[in-house]
Amino acid sequence: MQDDALASITALSNATVLAVDTPGLHAWLTMEELVTKYQARSLYVRAMALKRTACHKAVRLIFPSKSGPVLAAEAQYTAKQDDIQNVLAALRSILAKVRGITSLLYGMAELWRDIKRTEVSALFEDARMDIVVAATSMETEFIACSARLHANVVQPLENKVRKLEEVEVFMAVRDQIKVALDSAQRKLNKAKTKASIQLIEERTLEHKQTKDDLLATTQCLHTIFTWLDAMRSQLTKTEVDD
Repeated sequence: MQDDALASITALSNATVLAVDTPGLHAWLTMEELVTKYQARSLYVRAMALKRTACHKAVRLIFPSKSGPVLAAEAQYTAKQDDIQNVLAALRSILAKVRGITSLLYGMAELWRDIKRTEVSALFEDARMDIVVAATSMETEFIACSARLHANVVQPLENKVRKLEEVEVFMAVRDQIKVALDSAQRKLNKAKTKASIQLIEERTLEHKQTKDDLLATTQCLHTIFTWLDAMRSQLTKTEVDD
């Protein structure tokens, strides 16, 4: 009975999500599926894919392509990719600073706690209760301020950084798929030189599936970029203003 109730709640939750679905959310879920698909490959295959991707980037950096102008869609993707990286870097910088402030506040609380303990441990006739009361009040205030800052600023920023780091993973998977498509094309070209219809069919299917994945990731990422642009004010909001 409990399982049925849980299933009903899950179904209702999914229905609610679908009811408020947006292209950005749908693209995000699609990318998560593609990431799962490519991360489900064997460790060796993934390691080789990362190696090929790194080599591919290095070669293109040293020897820029001279095959002609870059496609407008690819140039737009690169610009959006850089934009996301810049936003993520800014959020990480803000997060590091706010964490430092939080640690400083907690350190001040510990300082007042030590002052209180020192005063309490003094001889009774030398103890000053006004200092003990003031130190207790300051310790409580600094701890409360540190906790508020962590809850209202640090945690929301951490959540934003984690979500944007997922976009980084999405972009990295797209890079791997691009390299995989180049590899699939070479395998197909090589297969065509051999008199094996079955091998050609296998390589053709592999090439088509990889090309479809690349198209899907590109479309999804463009949709996600547009979605994030619409939420830019919320992404760059530091919560400190509140």
